[in-house]
Amino acid sequence: MKICVAGQGRVRAKASRRAQAHPDVEITSLVGGNQDSTAQVAKKYGIPHYTGELSEGIKRADAVILTTPTKMHFRQGEQ
Repeated sequence: MKICVAGQGRVRAKASRRAQAHPDVEITSLVGGNQDSTAQVAKKYGIPHYTGELSEGIKRADAVILTTPTKMHFRQGEQ
């Protein structure tokens, strides 16, 4: 299963590690607000794609893990 992880911070790192622990799961995209930080995290965890646009990450995944602030979840979930 291909996964997109949306969100920056400690929770995102935990979600990434947990998802990568499953042999049938591949994190294909990381979505973040600060592209410099997002690029560094993507490189650290071996995530091949990063972006600031959730719609781009969705195109590369079967599912999305939202680790963004709760107030953003409804709008992002609609996507």
